[in-house]
Amino acid sequence: MKRIMFATIFLMFPCMAFAQEPPVQSPPLAVTLFFEENGDLKGETASLPSGTFVEDNVKAVFDRLAEGSQTLGAVLPKTAKLETVLIGEDKTVYLSFNEAFLADFPGGITQEILTASAICQTVFANFDFPAMQLLVKGKELKTLAGHVDVESPINRAQCGTLAKYKRE
Repeated sequence: MKRIMFATIFLMFPCMAFAQEPPVQSPPLAVTLFFEENGDLKGETASLPSGTFVEDNVKAVFDRLAEGSQTLGAVLPKTAKLETVLIGEDKTVYLSFNEAFLADFPGGITQEILTASAICQTVFANFDFPAMQLLVKGKELKTLAGHVDVESPINRAQCGTLAKYKRE
């Protein structure tokens, strides 16, 4: 008798049996992006949708960085695209860009310092990685344009030194 009553209730009110909670929205990700201003870097805050995984958030930050700023100078070519984000066992983050990252890079020592510094400062301002390394199509780079050594991972201290290099 109880089975018949449950079946009757289920048939009369099927939506009650399968009511679902609305998906929980993650709060927006407040980030600081670094762009060029008068030969130095300046932080600009932005709000991005939060992804499920940290790799998604890193990718979203770099997609936004590649879009550029309304008021500050670009640090990445508009065609640059972060294709893959990998996190090593030691928590080093590996950022693998498309070929346009190098092909459309304007070159010059100042731009190279600004770009490498903007990338590492953006990573370290928003994420808790001990180091980061730049790749193109999954392969290590020696430099971006012949001036700044990016062959090894860059840690926080090295990033800070790189950021000061142009001013000294």
